[in-house]
Amino acid sequence: MSPQFITNQEKSLVEFDKAKVLVTDQKIANVQEIVPVLEKTTQLSVPLLIIAEDISKLVLETLVVNKMKGLLNVAVVKCPGFGDRKKALLQDIALMTGADFLSGDFGLTLGSVTSDQLGIARKVTITSNSTTIVADSATKAEIQARILQITKDLAETDNAALSRKLSERIAKLSGGVAVIKVCDQALRKNC
Repeated sequence: MSPQFITNQEKSLVEFDKAKVLVTDQKIANVQEIVPVLEKTTQLSVPLLIIAEDISKLVLETLVVNKMKGLLNVAVVKCPGFGDRKKALLQDIALMTGADFLSGDFGLTLGSVTSDQLGIARKVTITSNSTTIVADSATKAEIQARILQITKDLAETDNAALSRKLSERIAKLSGGVAVIKVCDQALRKNC
């Protein structure tokens, strides 16, 4: 998280209520890809949380400058993890918030994103080492269906590490809260 996104200087964190959420496994390389979404959230006067695979330095700088000018209320979080675990986390966040998971695997690109594909979070809190997203209650049925699927996967695995990760996903989804932990890349085994 860039310190320029901080909304609560006293606690050094970002706090959003009723934020729109964009979830993608793609790198945001060009600000033009997300301009329509930025314009729509600005028109609606709602904050925007972007959770992405990565973001180019130029796009990040553009967002920071516009945030500091008071033109945007935005924060960007890079999703930690690797491979299938990362995709599963992003899919869970998309489900919890009611967002479309903008994945290249599904042919959904950032260039065609609309405000209808954004989710909503009741509350977002971002610190230097974690992001907490509290789900909107409108997605409860979808969350329950995902929990049932993960429970089935859990019953079918003998892998202790996978079992632990699936149990963590069930706990997060059951509580309607997703926590993204940011960790040191040197300690990847804990991510």
